[in-house]
Amino acid sequence: MMKLRLHSWVVLLMACGLLASSRVRAAIPAPTAQLGTCQGSMASAQELFPGGVGHKILVVSFAGKDAAANELGRTRAQALHAELTQQIRQGVQKFATRAGMSGDELRVRFLPCLISSAEQAREVGQAFGADLLLWGQISDVQLDLSMTVVRWNAQLVRTEKGLRRAHDAVLDLQFPRLAMANLQPFYRSLLAVHAYWLRRHAAVVDVLAGELDSPAAQSTESGYPNDLYRLLGRSLIFAGRPGEGRAALQREACAPAQRSWRQGYASEGARELVRHGFEDLGLTRIFAQTMAVNQPSRATMASVG
Repeated sequence: MMKLRLHSWVVLLMACGLLASSRVRAAIPAPTAQLGTCQGSMASAQELFPGGVGHKILVVSFAGKDAAANELGRTRAQALHAELTQQIRQGVQKFATRAGMSGDELRVRFLPCLISSAEQAREVGQAFGADLLLWGQISDVQLDLSMTVVRWNAQLVRTEKGLRRAHDAVLDLQFPRLAMANLQPFYRSLLAVHAYWLRRHAAVVDVLAGELDSPAAQSTESGYPNDLYRLLGRSLIFAGRPGEGRAALQREACAPAQRSWRQGYASEGARELVRHGFEDLGLTRIFAQTMAVNQPSRATMASVG
């Protein structure tokens, strides 16, 4: 009797690779003089961030399709800049006070200019002395926001020109189609990034653990980037919970396919593998295994039988 051991994580990773659909982002206009392109000569690092201390975040205007939309993007980015420190402080009071955070470590500045790529964001951010740069595109009701990492704990991250990447840096985060009426997914994500920057790993877990597991957060339109699972996974491991940390990192491995989750693709692929094993290969028994904490994988196996 032939036996074939099919590990569910292999099936899921195959599904991620074969069935993932790339996230299509609205094109940001190429920088022009009329749009007010960000230039390193617009301000010095000392002017923006005197003393160069703290977690330095630069917000720039959000690009639109025309002059009126650009003005809306400037106004909304300036408002976001004003809200960030207050939102982080409120989040600290709720989640991270016991971790020794206060919110005073944050330094947020605004410049009325436009960024059109992560490469440009890193180059301009380095000139301005920023750690993170927030930029994006705006429409009447939604925002396509990008968080580009420039420095991580004083170390420059990798750029397209070959600068090295800080080994513990978070990835650049994308927040596509955020409803301007509800920016909470972005605020909560930034709080987690800020806590991780301070190496307050227990605070990262408090901020993200229950939220990322909620049905609302796992919706394809939740606004939460999949790369947050890397932040959560590393923080769980540092916080002494390695099993849960590995499970979170496994979730991050399927990040490109999040928009295909809960669409039945993994079950469809698993059923076809089972059919192929029984009907084409003549097998009599097929096994599958997964981690006990991996509820989605267990549900997939149960549905296949």
